[in-house]
Amino acid sequence: MPLIIQRLVLLLSDVTGTPAESLHAGSSPENTAGWDSFANLALISAIDEEFNVSIPAEQVAALRTLGA
Repeated sequence: MPLIIQRLVLLLSDVTGTPAESLHAGSSPENTAGWDSFANLALISAIDEEFNVSIPAEQVAALRTLGA
């Protein structure tokens, strides 16, 4: 698993409480317990902080899985 996905998995695990071992690039709100709209906002905020980036709202809306 690429390092960036590993880091995203850890962030998603922290946000949702889902064990990191069960997460992967194909994880999505549809197949990940706890990944609701509130968790999505928390995840985007965590990504912004972890990677020192700012993801525009239109790109956030287009994200469908952890890896895309």
